[in-house]
Amino acid sequence: MLAAMNQDAPTVWLADRQAAQHFDLSQATAADAARYQRMRAPRRRLQWQISRALLAHAGLTRAAQSMSHSGDFAALVRDAQAAAVGVDLELIKPRDFMRLARAAFATVEYEQLRELLSTEPAAVPLYFYQLWTLKESFAKALPMPLAAALRECVFERQLAGWRATIPTPGPWHARVWQPRTALVLAAVAVGPQLVAGPHAWTVRCWPTPADAPWPVKLDLSTDNTGWCA
Repeated sequence: MLAAMNQDAPTVWLADRQAAQHFDLSQATAADAARYQRMRAPRRRLQWQISRALLAHAGLTRAAQSMSHSGDFAALVRDAQAAAVGVDLELIKPRDFMRLARAAFATVEYEQLRELLSTEPAAVPLYFYQLWTLKESFAKALPMPLAAALRECVFERQLAGWRATIPTPGPWHARVWQPRTALVLAAVAVGPQLVAGPHAWTVRCWPTPADAPWPVKLDLSTDNTGWCA
């Protein structure tokens, strides 16, 4: 029950299409209600319903928070231990991954994707979206323009693990999950009060419970300690 939850604890929420049934326009602010009424695209309206229903379900908080949506899902991250947070949610779908990586990513990331394409092409989509969601989450948390984050937040896979180069002097934590087969979710927390070691995020699915724990694909922190699946 919400009353028993610590609403300021580091938490990542994932809401599915069923959350739209809990959307109540009468509870929206005048500005949000007006914005919703101006929406004409059914997909945009559905995403708004899901995300606003999730916000209402999670309750009020003073913790840092961030939202994202993709397809019929919305994600919310909250963390009172962080000065700022970022979250990105992406459906895995066919795209010209190499063209996008060449245009938007750092050279070392493009080269690693190209190597993966030659050795394990089926792994390219997930690898690409892991990088993309991390970069967009950092863009929200730092904050910085997305185009800059795509280039300047660099994640290099090495024999001993991952090496991350992030344009911030302060502590940070980042984690990537695959909560559904075709869904990738990344969350980032930044701030001087963060402690060393893995960040204690709790993950919650609403209103449909998760069938199984979310697989963690990548976990990183400031000192580049971390691991990947």
